[in-house]
Amino acid sequence: MSYENFCQESFIPLITSDDVPGLVDNLYGIAIEGVQELTGYSDKNFYVKVSQTSVENECSKFVLKITNLEDSRNVGWLDGQTAMMRHMSAQGVACSRPIANLNGNYMHLVSMEKNSKGIRKYGTYIVRLLSYMKGEIMAALEFDSTLLHRLGVFLAEIKRHFEDFSHEYFKQMDDYEWNLTKIVEIAPSKLAALTDKKRQLSESVIDEFRTNVLPKCSQLKEGVIHGDFRPANIVVDYTGDNASLSVIDFGDSIRSYVLFDLVITLAHTMLYDIDSYLNVARQVIAGYTSVIQLPTWQIRLLRTCIQARLVQVLVLCYNRYIELPFNEDYLLGCERQGGWKLVEILHDLSDTEWLRTVTNS
Repeated sequence: MSYENFCQESFIPLITSDDVPGLVDNLYGIAIEGVQELTGYSDKNFYVKVSQTSVENECSKFVLKITNLEDSRNVGWLDGQTAMMRHMSAQGVACSRPIANLNGNYMHLVSMEKNSKGIRKYGTYIVRLLSYMKGEIMAALEFDSTLLHRLGVFLAEIKRHFEDFSHEYFKQMDDYEWNLTKIVEIAPSKLAALTDKKRQLSESVIDEFRTNVLPKCSQLKEGVIHGDFRPANIVVDYTGDNASLSVIDFGDSIRSYVLFDLVITLAHTMLYDIDSYLNVARQVIAGYTSVIQLPTWQIRLLRTCIQARLVQVLVLCYNRYIELPFNEDYLLGCERQGGWKLVEILHDLSDTEWLRTVTNS
């Protein structure tokens, strides 16, 4: 058997905390004094603290992001994400900002390989360095009505800034599996991995989305969306008199229907307080609609869309967990928060009751 038969491409970037100092020094000329690996879906992310700042980079903390094998091949998409962060930062939005490397580029393709149990694993991955946002991750905080309202306002403000952004990659609707419309195309094999009860609930939600949402999509506004605007990607800084918010992780940004960003925010924020999920939704929607008005039919549509988003996350993440069991804590996070319970609750709720409660009408 030849040596090549022991070679294997690695979907997950082949890098550990020990490799980070040398990589950052070679690409950015920055000496670092501390590294900590962060959780992620399929990329590798590291918190990096530098020894000293420079004139070009006044930051002392960064996030080093190494994109997975598959997404690293989609350079146009990653370039679009990078351009989006630069645009938002230039507009004064508090968000992650890409840092140029020694060659003046914001992305660098790096080949990596490791030997593990007699198998040579290899891959080529996109590396980016991003500014670190000061504050606490919202997911770790207690949510009060003021913070929830501010979250809705912040999302709507960002949507306004997205209207001024243009990039070649985002000119057409995306075929990305995390685009909410793609839920109707989830493979039967992925649903078959669930228990009978969860599979049947998922199929019912997907049918409801296909029947009640897809026919109305032509009436929804298209545009660039963040794609993962949720408490885990919002940083809250209480340094001043009022909480200031910033947004991180543009890795799911695509062209889709603008309403879906609000759907994603609601779905993931409601998980943190399922017992008061309608109050959470009411506060976020109130904040959002204080900036961007929504017609009644779109607010009604949110209930079905939120269910669909939760099912999408629960199904895709569970199947990814089967492939990558070492990432259990991250991939099963939504399920452990009570994701299936929230889907059931919303599925049993009428559109009339949803609309009456979240709009106080």
